[in-house]
Amino acid sequence: MPGRISLVQACLDGSADDVHGVVLSREDGLVHPRLPEFWGIIDFVLANDPTVTAHLYR
Repeated sequence: MPGRISLVQACLDGSADDVHGVVLSREDGLVHPRLPEFWGIIDFVLANDPTVTAHLYR
C-alpha cells in the first residue's frame, strides 16, 4: 500500500473533550508504552477494511 502513516498532535482545532480521553502530545505518544498496539491496529484496519482502503488509496 502506498503512503505513510504518522503520529500527530490530536485535536489541534481545540475540540478536545472528555470523549477523547487523555489527549497526548505527539512527543508523549511516541514514547507511550502502548504505541506498538496502536500501530498494530492501524496496520490491521488498513489491510482489512475495504472502506478505509478505498478512501485512502483511490
